[in-house]
Amino acid sequence: MEKAEPYTNNVGFSERADVPVEPRLSEQWFLKYPSVEAARNSVVQSGSAGILPASGSDEHAARMAALPGGEMRFYPDRWAKVYDHLLGGIQDWCISRQLWWGHRVPVWTFLWKGPVATAPSDSQQVHMDLPFLTKEQNLQTAAQVIRPGTETGEIYIGIAVQPGHPEIEALLEQNGARQDPDVLDTWFSSWLWPFATMGWTGDKEIDARNPTLAAFYPTTDLVTGPDIIFFWVARMIMAGYEYMGDLPFKNVYFTGIIRDKQGRKMSKSLGNSPDPLDLIAKYGADALRFGVMRAAPLGQDVLFDEQSVELGRNFCNKLWNACRFRQMVGGEGTIVEGEIKPDLLTADDRWILMRLDLAIREVTQAFADYKFSDATATLYRFFWSEYCDWYVEASKAALRPVEEMKSEALNGSTPSDSSTLQPFNFIPPPRQQTGRDGLRARQPAARVPSVSAVHHRGALARDGLLTGTARGSGWENDHVLALAQGADY
Repeated sequence: MEKAEPYTNNVGFSERADVPVEPRLSEQWFLKYPSVEAARNSVVQSGSAGILPASGSDEHAARMAALPGGEMRFYPDRWAKVYDHLLGGIQDWCISRQLWWGHRVPVWTFLWKGPVATAPSDSQQVHMDLPFLTKEQNLQTAAQVIRPGTETGEIYIGIAVQPGHPEIEALLEQNGARQDPDVLDTWFSSWLWPFATMGWTGDKEIDARNPTLAAFYPTTDLVTGPDIIFFWVARMIMAGYEYMGDLPFKNVYFTGIIRDKQGRKMSKSLGNSPDPLDLIAKYGADALRFGVMRAAPLGQDVLFDEQSVELGRNFCNKLWNACRFRQMVGGEGTIVEGEIKPDLLTADDRWILMRLDLAIREVTQAFADYKFSDATATLYRFFWSEYCDWYVEASKAALRPVEEMKSEALNGSTPSDSSTLQPFNFIPPPRQQTGRDGLRARQPAARVPSVSAVHHRGALARDGLLTGTARGSGWENDHVLALAQGADY
């Protein structure tokens, strides 16, 4: 040896115990994943080989018809490729954990010296009748060679017992069998969640008479995070096909991960996670829901900012104020129509109804595409920017007494509330006052359109979207079309 040099290696330390984490060979239990191909082919996506072709093609229909369930969709669909990649190179699942808590592996190790039905070898299924069990009890067990014993003819056999037979477990322990000390992986229980929570027994005849399973399996939607797409989502799909013969859900919606302003995941150790109860106390539960939903695009991570919750509070306040305004002007004697009567609609009414129809269509489509942030943005735009800013302000003119409006116009007086005057200020200076007075002097009872209504109806008319009765009539229609054509007032 010429020389010796010290070698520095990176050794991991346990965060809790502050001791080195060193690799060690150990015996573990592994499970071969079931129904992998059915689970892999059930998710709709286009592109790479070995997965479903584009939806609507003949090949897609043929492959989907061969599956016991139906097609499943991911939102956003980019996660379907990640899912397919994971299942394409899947390996056996290590289901055992060396922990003090959890469900113990339901396998009893037994040192066997007697004959078996087949020549034993490592990892070989054997058929045997344990002498201390009855014939019926032996049918509830399954045996497999784990490893050879220390002496010739001795083998260690692992005996699995069907659930619900504590008397067999007691007999095994009385005759020298020892239950494995390992516990099952947490996800091993979780992958049964779609049906195990509804009284599933594993007996097809009994499960077929279960009304809860019949009503809720398969369910429609799963909402989860993309960081557990393999740990939970893929395993639930495989378990569904294996034990229920059908997919567990039709759609999977992957939420974004809420991070702090530095892009870090929120955690207790970092102390960067806001307390939702504090936010609710400060802004309200509805504000928190609306603000977070509006700030979370489909499948995108969210950099949390308290201003988004404040925006939600402002929107809720706006909604409350608009409802309060409606109550104030709807006192005793106010007639509330059960349905809309077209002959009573003004041009402003027709415009807001068109905007409402458009908003309903956009929200419906956003829900169908699982784009909830788009739905909230549409609601925000319609209610704040169109209904409140334009239509409510325009309605204040119609709700004020006509004689009061005519008196103000002829006398040139200025109301104390500038927001109330806003709907009338639609003619630009320097001829604003003259045009307004002249108009009201000639048509004192006419409904004067707001600048907002003129602007929007003008744009609609220019784009060819305002047709028929929706264009209004008379003076209002002429001025809207004139503004749309760029007339100089």
